[in-house]
Amino acid sequence: MSNQELLEYIGLFREKAEQGKLVIFVGAGVSCNVEGMPDWNSLIQNMAKAIGYSKCTSCRYKNEACEKNCLLKDDYSADEFLKIPQYVFNT
Repeated sequence: MSNQELLEYIGLFREKAEQGKLVIFVGAGVSCNVEGMPDWNSLIQNMAKAIGYSKCTSCRYKNEACEKNCLLKDDYSADEFLKIPQYVFNT
């Protein structure tokens, strides 16, 4: 990559950041060694709670007493691990 191409990429990143449209994805383990940072699963759980995302409405095992003690409510599929952050972004 030439210096000119690098400068063009930096300009594009700056423009997207100023528009509020820059999202940086890094490897799943990047936060594991930083004290106080959640792992990916915890981050998704926090995002889901923040937007009121619940699997309980469609759970086939649901009963009136299970929601607080449900072992499945934070058991997200690979698809949900991608959709929940997008839902947060869209709100």
